[in-house]
Amino acid sequence: MLTHYIKNYLSYLPGIVLALILYLLSDGINNVIGSELLGLKKSPISTVMVAIIIGIIMGNAFIPRPGFKLV
Repeated sequence: MLTHYIKNYLSYLPGIVLALILYLLSDGINNVIGSELLGLKKSPISTVMVAIIIGIIMGNAFIPRPGFKLV
């Protein structure tokens, strides 16, 4: 019974890792926009907004594997 719960929680691991990678990517892009392109200390665009845009692009460009879907 315990192994069932562990397998259930481990099934969420690929989605969590993907979300972490998308966050780090969006934070890097946000820093480049603020520092390099606009010359500001902090970007006026939210990291969350950049992550949403990247997620929309990735969701339309690639077909997610079944492990990344919550069905």
